[in-house]
Amino acid sequence: MSGSTHLKSGITPLGTSPHSKLGEGGGEEEVTRRYCKARIVNKWGVDLSQVTLRHRRHNDPKKEDKGTWDLISEGGDSPDIDIEYETGFAADGDYWWIQFTAAGRVYTVKDNKYCDLRTDDQGSVVDLTVCGGDEVLRIIMRSGVCTTDIYSK
Repeated sequence: MSGSTHLKSGITPLGTSPHSKLGEGGGEEEVTRRYCKARIVNKWGVDLSQVTLRHRRHNDPKKEDKGTWDLISEGGDSPDIDIEYETGFAADGDYWWIQFTAAGRVYTVKDNKYCDLRTDDQGSVVDLTVCGGDEVLRIIMRSGVCTTDIYSK
């Protein structure tokens, strides 16, 4: 059998079947543009001021969704912002960043925190919860949860 590939019965090369499970949940081979919303949830312990939430596809400034608020009260939420994202095998990843001031100090997260949205997140609201006790950001999606440290500048 020179020049050919021998495969066991029932196995096809990755990406050759229209039913293969490429990429993420849902088995999409094509990139699909999707939409959801996101908001900041303040569990820091004090009011937050000069708050910025940024979502980027592929961490590209040209593919950015952003919201800024002067004040988010302790225990409160920001208004929702619209988020555009992609799913499928070659989809751009989702990168999240926040910055805020609390008790006179500026806090942020690393600039390249990725946490990918999935098909299941379509039409939902993603909560980016800032938790003051352990100084972490929890990105809570319908499809799962990611966390990253929050630090002062």
